Amino acid sequence: MNTPSTKVKVTLVILLAIFMLIGLYSVEIFFSLKFAPRPHRPPRATDGKEVSYDVRTRLQALSDLRAKKLDAYLAVHPNLFVELGQTEGPIFPLSGISGKTTLLCYENGEHVVYESDEHGFNNPRGLWGGNGVEAVLIGDSFTHGMCVKPGEDIAGQMRKMGVKTLSLGMGGSGPLLELAILEEYAKPVAPEIVFWIYYEANDFTDLDKEREVPILLRYLDGDFSQGLIKRQFESDRMIKEYHDRTIATPGLDIQPNGQIEKIAKLFTTRILFSDYFLTFRDSNLTLFREVLLQAKERTATWGGRLYFVYLPNFKRFAMNVVHNDKFKSKGKVLSIVRDTGIPILDITDVFSAHQDLPSLFATRTGGHYNAEGYRLVAQTIFDTVYPTNIRRP
Repeated sequence: MNTPSTKVKVTLVILLAIFMLIGLYSVEIFFSLKFAPRPHRPPRATDGKEVSYDVRTRLQALSDLRAKKLDAYLAVHPNLFVELGQTEGPIFPLSGISGKTTLLCYENGEHVVYESDEHGFNNPRGLWGGNGVEAVLIGDSFTHGMCVKPGEDIAGQMRKMGVKTLSLGMGGSGPLLELAILEEYAKPVAPEIVFWIYYEANDFTDLDKEREVPILLRYLDGDFSQGLIKRQFESDRMIKEYHDRTIATPGLDIQPNGQIEKIAKLFTTRILFSDYFLTFRDSNLTLFREVLLQAKERTATWGGRLYFVYLPNFKRFAMNVVHNDKFKSKGKVLSIVRDTGIPILDITDVFSAHQDLPSLFATRTGGHYNAEGYRLVAQTIFDTVYPTNIRRP
């Protein structure tokens, strides 16, 4: 039998639950708006009118490139084979399609296109020709050059400073994919320095998927290689088939925003919570250390040196946790790197000292760095690693 006192308690509990839900979803909506990626407002032309955005979808842009008789493809990243379970076949591709017009990304109001090099990476052609590559960059989309014009990426900026730099960055890559790329493509050119460029938002968590791919785990054995640099034709053929069968299918690039569904699932709040309290599996910490040791040892076999470059994401600054080592488990990551004896270049303080930090990001609310952000990374690498007496003009 419900007494008045019991009814009051039930009512209070219900009201408390309602207020908690209102508060929780208010927080979710606030952070969803705060961190929602959106492009800059278009620059104004000399007549004062705004320059309009390119409103085409990626497939429409691809179709227009092909209509101009260009042999064009959407960028295909190795992590797509990991995520979609396409791990069976004669080889596991680790680059893009070679020598093709490549539609990379759309983040700042225009579609970014580059001409891929002889092995499918975002470099000018001819760098593989034995002219003495001095530096190689290994990393994910930030190393690949999303989402800036050719030459505005980190490697392009370093080349402008006089360092013969080859980018082996591929969007979506994590530590195991990056180790494989180092073995297959950095080792044959034997650069003086390899820069392992780590992006704190997702590089470590990529291990959860990559460790499930047997062929990637084989790269922990120093004797394993697919010999991909001599099998470019096979790699190109496999990626083209995958491209035409999967990502270039009409309709796949026109997806609903899904913002309401994300809010209902407290997507942003859960992500922010995990930024602080996510505990990496001990096995992943061990695997990460093993990957770095392998990378260091292999680089040393040709007399090269390995550097670890730590890239911060926008939320570290927006949430005022610049020096918080728990955020994205930065303290644990860098502790592992220090234990391996690999020198660290931390870009965090360099960015935090900038007078207009949002101006270093493509959307001012996050996303990838823009050309100025990448230039600052390249300048920091150059000033730190290359002594004054050997700097180029």
